[in-house]
Amino acid sequence: MKSLIFSLKKKLKYRLDVSKLYNCNYKNLQEVKKFKLNYGKNIINASELFSISGNVSSNIVIKSSSELLDNVGKDFQGESITIYGNVGNNLGQEMKSGCITVHGNTLDYTASGIKGGVIHIMGNVGDYFCAKPNHANEGMKNGTIYIRGNCGDFGLRRMRRGMVIINGDVGKNFCSEMISGTILINGKIGNDFGKKIKRGTFILRKKELTKDYIKSNNCNYNFFPFLKKNVCSITNNERIMSYKYFERYSSNKDESNLSEIFLLH
Repeated sequence: MKSLIFSLKKKLKYRLDVSKLYNCNYKNLQEVKKFKLNYGKNIINASELFSISGNVSSNIVIKSSSELLDNVGKDFQGESITIYGNVGNNLGQEMKSGCITVHGNTLDYTASGIKGGVIHIMGNVGDYFCAKPNHANEGMKNGTIYIRGNCGDFGLRRMRRGMVIINGDVGKNFCSEMISGTILINGKIGNDFGKKIKRGTFILRKKELTKDYIKSNNCNYNFFPFLKKNVCSITNNERIMSYKYFERYSSNKDESNLSEIFLLH
């Protein structure tokens, strides 16, 4: 697979917005190298910060990445972005299609307003994961996201649809005002989870979160093995959805809350 490869030459001193760097229709590598970036108070060529090689392509590779790189994958609708190292704020903001893989951690507002595509993050993410962009009233609109590590606070507010798999822990005020979607959280869950939820499916291990729900009658949920198979195909890790049995809870005492919880044991 042909890739366009960016390797940071040196440690960054200032935050760097790279949202436009990969969204141009370049004719050749020379055009990529001469692309103008705002860096500190200066405007410089991309080649002053990056070694640029490979082929002009919508498959992007970023090596020796830095947490000062912001807006990687913003509005992305290419084939793939693969990042080796940590990355900054707004990874995959309003991404439309393709796949982003981060072999490291991300900062705040990861996948803010994502509209489609797939994101894999092999480390941790910061606060406001899948948050609402400033100009929007909804957070995650669609797509599939897998987080191997932990998430910070205030994540997944007003999620509209899509699937999110989190292998680690999540912070406080997660999933507030959720509209719909499917979320699997394998680790611990912070305080004030799921305030003002409207709909959605949660796959969890924290029994305390079921206290306002009614346990459903025992029955054979035929879709659950298919869900497990789908999770395993996304994560390449069957242990993420390991369980001896599960219980379904629905009918929250708040009649406006039409969500359901599958409690894993």
